[in-house]
Parts: sequence; structure tokens; C-alpha cells
Amino acid sequence: MRKTSFSAMCVLALLVAGCQNSDDDNRGLEYDTLRVNFRGSMANGTWETGAEVGIFASCTRNDAQNTPMNTNANARYTAAEAGESAALGSATEDDSIVAGASDHNYRFYAYYPYSSAATDPKAIAAAAPAEQPYTGRANGGLYTASKSVTTVVPTVELQFRNIFATMELYLPDDLLDEDGNSVVKTLTLKPAVSENFSGTLAVSGTYDLTTGTFTENPASRSQQIAVDFGTGGLTLSDAYTKVPLVVAPFTVPEGGFEVTFTDMDNRQSSLTILAKAEDAGAAVAAGEVTKQYLSASDDGIVPVTFPVVFPLGYENGSYVFSATTQPQWLTDGLWICPSQTQAHAKWIKASDPSESHTQKIEYVNSANKIGSPGIKGVWTGDYFEFTLPVKKFAAGTSVTLTFPMYTRQGPVFWYIEYLDGEEWKCNKETVTCYDPAYSMECTYSLVRGGKVIEHTMTFENEVKSGELKFRIKCADGSIQADTDTKVAVRNTPWVSSSAYAAPFYLYLEGSDVTSVTFSTN
Repeated sequence: MRKTSFSAMCVLALLVAGCQNSDDDNRGLEYDTLRVNFRGSMANGTWETGAEVGIFASCTRNDAQNTPMNTNANARYTAAEAGESAALGSATEDDSIVAGASDHNYRFYAYYPYSSAATDPKAIAAAAPAEQPYTGRANGGLYTASKSVTTVVPTVELQFRNIFATMELYLPDDLLDEDGNSVVKTLTLKPAVSENFSGTLAVSGTYDLTTGTFTENPASRSQQIAVDFGTGGLTLSDAYTKVPLVVAPFTVPEGGFEVTFTDMDNRQSSLTILAKAEDAGAAVAAGEVTKQYLSASDDGIVPVTFPVVFPLGYENGSYVFSATTQPQWLTDGLWICPSQTQAHAKWIKASDPSESHTQKIEYVNSANKIGSPGIKGVWTGDYFEFTLPVKKFAAGTSVTLTFPMYTRQGPVFWYIEYLDGEEWKCNKETVTCYDPAYSMECTYSLVRGGKVIEHTMTFENEVKSGELKFRIKCADGSIQADTDTKVAVRNTPWVSSSAYAAPFYLYLEGSDVTSVTFSTN
């Protein structure tokens, strides 16, 4: 039977059928030629459907090293879907990268965005331009990936990373007009004090995909980047409008950076960013993204972006909540949101019901891979307080709080409080716990073993610039989950071996809710 070329689907069928004679260089697979399939992931970026990628592919073929694997050396591939990861398919047959049965020592060098002018993988044009048009996405930059493999079955995974950095400027709608809907004509970014900045923001040159080195054109170096929003300008109709800039990797100078705007009448105004003493000397490396929220009034509030997620559990071989990730938990009862560090939570102990025992806080990192803050000795009035900075938080906005909660021998009845204006509010109702003999006015009750809590709060007051605060608070420490069907009433938290021992943490076995999450309507 004549051997034929296999597509990805055919290869999968071959494997499922149980071909047993494959080895690392594919010499044992039953094919003459095989179309190589690729999938690309993008660090700190996302694909658009149809985004074009260039791939240089070579192998050892018939003992000849660095043999091209396709007709077009600069093969053009396109993203099949949008997102952080996408399948990459060849644009034409001449672009298709094909392996032979005896091929081995595969090398792939990829870059994005594709350029038809690229002929040499050692000299790919790359730039963080001094003038960048506004399209809503970063313009300029170069994402690259390289991979050496011994087999092209299964799909070759390519991980792309920008050789430049990205600065995302978030412009508020009242930037130039206090009534909102400001219209910006141009924007310029430069060091606030030029003498303090020895680096560069804009530069162009060539990038060697095979060595990972960038060769700059010295004449292209610039310490400022300008954005022109066109004849109609950019209307800031959202609370914050993102303006992404591709920048060369840099170290923040003393005094930070100045952002200058012009309106449609060419009137100028300026703000500074990264100007705090602690900002000076911070490095923004290649591939990194720094987000800066601008404000017409510099009040120090850096707003969160919803949803705000405080993760729990076990991921990638380590505990999400641990001494490494949350070093201030044991010392200060402080829990910092990893993805938005301006948001945090703090455990507050309201009282000590016993002179003989002490409340204990700990990391719950057990064999069950829980990964949570833990407290033993919870009592009436104790609470977690979550703080979320916001700007232009509209009256009538609803916030939904979702989290898992576990206890044995711990308090059953709980409040969820939220600060609305200057008043702490709490949505209460008569709640009967799992032991029907006990009820009270509160927000929710626990069962022994835990449950997922989901609660929505609607704010009557706007917050122009400030903080939202929420409390998960023990309503009555004395009523405790004793057995699966009964509660016990005690004068102090449950004691075992002369210490408070009732576990309390944020976990529910078998649940896919593995975070404390705040989301808005």
C-alpha cells in the first residue's frame, strides 16, 4: 500500500489506532510526509482571530543540517481563534511546514506580527516607535518564540514573548473636562526630569531569532513617545480608556514620567506618573506590562478592575496562599490581592473571650491542597475586612461576593457588611441553621463541613474616588457546628488539648469555587 501524507486528524487517528513503533525523531511512524501543527500562547497579550505569524523552520534531512521544511522560508501562519492561546494554521500550501519520515533535529523560530519583507531569521525588524498611532491596541513591538524538538507529534507549542515592554495608560473621562467625555487630541510620554533618565523609551533595530539578541539603530533612540488620536481626537466616554504604548525596557527615573495632553483647541495639560520616591529605580523588563491609572486629581487612589479575585487552593505544584505568597499574614493578619495589589484584606480580632487561650492564625496547607488563611478561636465580632480602591463607582452598582467557607466546631451564624457612604450596612433576615432549633438575624449560616456563599449588595451612594469596604463577620461565636445534625452552645471557642482548635478557613472540598471574588453587575 502506498504511504500518503497525513493531516493532523490522520496523525491522531494513527496514534489512537495504537502505532507502537514511533520514536523520538518520528522515524518509526507510518508516513512519508507529515504536516506540522503549531499552537501559540502569548505572555501578557492576546491573539486576534487571523493574526499573522512568521515561522522559520529547519531540520536535519538526509544528513543535511538546517534544511528548510517548506517552500516559503518565511512561512506565514494565522491564528485560528482569539485569546491567550490559539491554533496556528498555514496561510497557503507553500507556507505549510512539512516533516519527512526520516527528518529529525527540528528547529522553529517564530515572530509576530508577520512581515513579508523578513527573509533572514537573524535580522527581523523590530521597533518601539517614537510615534505610535492609536488603534486601541499596542502598535509596534515584536513577539518572538523559538523551539527545538525531537518530534513534531503532537502539536508544537510556541510560547511568544514581547522583546519590548508595554505601558498601559488608563485615561479617566474627566481628564480634561470635569463633566466627562473629555476629548484628547494628542498624548506625549517623557521623563519628568530628562537629566534623571539615561535610558530610552523609543528605539528600532533588528532582532536575531536564533540568539535572542536585539541590535538597535542608535539614530532611532528617543526619550519620548507621542500618540496622535487623529482629526476627531479620542473621546473618553468610558470611566477609563486604555491607551497602550510599546516602550523599550526601562528603569523608572527619579521624578517619574510626565504625560502631556492636548485638547481639540491645542490647550496643554500634564500629569506625572511613577513619581513616588519608592517608584524610582524600579525596572520594567522586556515582556512586562505596567498599568498606570491617571487622575485629574492626584489623590493616590489606584482603582481596581472588577472582578477582584483573592485566589485560594493549589496551583502549578504550590499553595496559592502560603508564607511565600502572603508573608504578612502571620505578622499582621494581612492578605494582599496578587493580581491587584492595591486591594487587600485584614483579619480583625474583636475580643478575647477567654484569658486562658489565644486566638491563632495560620496557613492551611494540608494534604487536601487547601491553600487558605486559617483562624482558630473565632468569636463574636471577629471579621475579615476587604478594601477595594475605586474611582467613579456609580450609585446603584451591585457587587456580588462569592467565596467558600469551612468549619468544624466553629461559629455557625455570620454577617456580610458593606460600607455605603458613611454607614455600615448589612442585609439581614431570620436564618435558621442546619440544626432547626437555632435561628438569628444574620446574612447566612454555615453547615459543619462548609458551603459556598454568594451574596449581592447594592450601593446607594457613589464613590468618586475612594475605597469600598466589606466585612465577613462572626455574628455569634457561641453557637458552634458540633455534629452533622446538631450545634453546641459554648461560652468560648472550642478547645482541644488546652488550645483553641476549631478550624476555620476558606475552602469547600470538591467545589470549583477556589477564591474570594468581588464582581459587579
